[in-house]
Amino acid sequence: MAYVIDYYATDRGDEPVREFLAALNKKEWAKCDAYFAILAERGNTLPANYIKHIEQGLWELRPEFGGTEFRFFYFAVIDDNRIVMLHAIKKKTQKTLRKDIELALKRKKECE
Repeated sequence: MAYVIDYYATDRGDEPVREFLAALNKKEWAKCDAYFAILAERGNTLPANYIKHIEQGLWELRPEFGGTEFRFFYFAVIDDNRIVMLHAIKKKTQKTLRKDIELALKRKKECE
């Protein structure tokens, strides 16, 4: 089952994940785009090196390029075959910061 990837938008129309992607260099962007394509094709059936469930229906897509780990927080709307990208970071610490998870959960709640 194929999924459509949507992007969270603020009330002003800003799309933080698209802005994050636009700031990446070409090779980083290509790696992340390839992960997005795989996620769109297979959804949450991917192995743990691609995705991880965080909590409360929040997932993370986990691309890595050149030693830099990226995290894209999302949730899936199964009935509509949609995946909504909520938040993105370049991971700088071993553990994902709670503030990033909380922001993604807040955005998820706004979308529901």
